[in-house]
Amino acid sequence: MKPLQLFCVALVSTAFLACQEDPTQPRQDVSLPGSHAVLAPASTTNASAPVHLHPPAGEVTTTQSVSGSANVAMKFLSVEQACLVFGFSGDLLDPGDELFITVDATDAGSFFNPGSEPEPTRTFCWVATLHPTVVAEFMDGKAKLQFIAGSGSVTLGSVTLTISGSPRREQPDN
Repeated sequence: MKPLQLFCVALVSTAFLACQEDPTQPRQDVSLPGSHAVLAPASTTNASAPVHLHPPAGEVTTTQSVSGSANVAMKFLSVEQACLVFGFSGDLLDPGDELFITVDATDAGSFFNPGSEPEPTRTFCWVATLHPTVVAEFMDGKAKLQFIAGSGSVTLGSVTLTISGSPRREQPDN
C-alpha cells in the first residue's frame, strides 16, 4: 500500500475503535437530588438517562421521524464522549437500514447495518477528539434528539444516553 493509503486506513481504524464501547470499563450511574448539586471530583464520570421518545411507539421510517429528549441531571466542565445505546424491538435494524440522528436540531451523523443479519442493539458514540461540536451540545447534560430513517425502518424499543466527562462543581442550593 502507498503511504497515503496506509494513513487513511489507520485514521479510519482509529476513528472506528474510538467510537466503540469498552465493556471492561466500569459504569458509574450518577443521579443528583432534586434541588442540590453534588461536589464532584474533577475525574471522569459517566451519567446515564433514558431517552423519552415521541411518539412513544418509536416507529421510525423514511417518512416518519421520532423525537426524543434526555436529561442526565448533571452538567459538565468537559465531555469526553456521549453515547446512545439503542434497543430495537419488533422491527430491528435490518441489513441496509440506516438511521440519521440530530442533536439539538443539528445533523450529528448516522449509522447503518452493513451485515447480513438484523441487529437488536447498537451503540453509537461521539468522541470529543473527532466530533467536538456535537459533544459540546451535551455539556448541559441534556439532549433533544431526532431519529430519521435514511432507508428501511426500525422500531426504537429503548434509547439510553450516557455522557462521560468531568462534572461541573457546584455548591448546594441554600
